[in-house]
Amino acid sequence: MEEEATPLPKVLGLVPIAEQPSFALGAPFTDLAGKPLIAHTLDEIVKAKLLDKVVVSSASQKVLDFVGQYGSILALHRPKNLTKLSSPIEDTITHVLESLKRESGYVPDAICICYISHPFRRAEHIDRAIDTLTIFQVDSVISIQEELSFCYHHGRQGLLPINGSRDRSLRLERKTIIK
Repeated sequence: MEEEATPLPKVLGLVPIAEQPSFALGAPFTDLAGKPLIAHTLDEIVKAKLLDKVVVSSASQKVLDFVGQYGSILALHRPKNLTKLSSPIEDTITHVLESLKRESGYVPDAICICYISHPFRRAEHIDRAIDTLTIFQVDSVISIQEELSFCYHHGRQGLLPINGSRDRSLRLERKTIIK
């Protein structure tokens, strides 16, 4: 007996962009290898085969105008109250989902959030994450990376290493930090 193929979910690609992020090099128009930081993410996200729809959410008119050159990406104005550093991403997601449902009746099965602060993400990475979500029937997929630098925390006697020993000897696998 043949197994039925798992249907592909409708996945919304969401790119939330703040024109003035908390760190200077994360600004959307910062030059990186000859093009603006924002372009690195948008150039790849439009190549992803498994995204059903892509939305850029920003309060910046300059960002929304820039997105206009990508015909398949919807630029959605984000209210100023959702641009504060203390605003949780869930509030922006809710705003985007409510806007899409109201404007076009679109309701995705999943959301893939792509921040411009990770410009080396490729379309294949996005598609692999969606494949993982589908194949393993999980409710979320999070990309991770091992932190290879020594990290510290404040202790009674000053800074203490978290993921290594004081003499910087070989690390134990169980002390690995993942970000």
